[in-house]
Amino acid sequence: MECGSQSCRFGSFEQAAGFFCENPAAFPLTVACDSQIINQAIDSGLDDFEDAIQFVCAVRSRSAYLVTRNPGHFRKADIVVVSPAEFLAAINPPAA
Repeated sequence: MECGSQSCRFGSFEQAAGFFCENPAAFPLTVACDSQIINQAIDSGLDDFEDAIQFVCAVRSRSAYLVTRNPGHFRKADIVVVSPAEFLAAINPPAA
C-alpha cells in the first residue's frame, strides 16, 4: 500500500506514529469542531456525547476509518470503526 510516495509498512505503533508525524498530509489529524458538529453530535443517536463528536467529525472529513480504542461504542455508526491495531493491520498488509 502506498501513502503518496512513502511506503506504509510499519513494524510498530511507534513507526506508524513517526510516519504520520513526519507526513501529516498522509493522515488527516484534525477537524474543526463548530456548532454544526455539536448539533449533529447531539442528534446522532449515539449514547456518549464525546463519541458522537468523534463520529460526526469522521463523517464530515470523509474519513475511511474512525480509529478508536472503543469500537463497541459506535455500533450505530455508518462508517468503518476500527481499533488502532485493526487500522495498522489495514494499512500495513502482510508481505506477500
